[in-house]
Amino acid sequence: MLQVTALYAGILALIMVFLAYKTSARRREARISLGTGDDAIMEKRSRAFGNFIEFVPMMILLMAIIEVQGHRPVIIHIFGIATVAGRLFHAMGMTGVMKAVNGRFVGAILTYLSLLLAGAFLLYNSIIHML
Repeated sequence: MLQVTALYAGILALIMVFLAYKTSARRREARISLGTGDDAIMEKRSRAFGNFIEFVPMMILLMAIIEVQGHRPVIIHIFGIATVAGRLFHAMGMTGVMKAVNGRFVGAILTYLSLLLAGAFLLYNSIIHML
């Protein structure tokens, strides 16, 4: 069973719903039916949501494969925590909630590192088991 991956998939799903809601709410406020309507707030919310959708599915898949292969749960927790933190930092940085630190940059770095390390981890383990 994918207990650990399920935990992070659930957390990320809630974040996704929140980002989608904020995007839809702005769409209603600004009366924008399609695209961003040259609205700066809508552009930021739309990209925060879009960026989330572009990265999270692959990370969940990588975590699920690592878990199915029977690796220690701590490994999946590390990737899960980094992904959740990265996506939160990025969303807060994109929408202007976080100003003290560049949340967008921190979020992107955490996300890229998670993907890179999870991918390298799986590649390494696959090669080792094929030899």
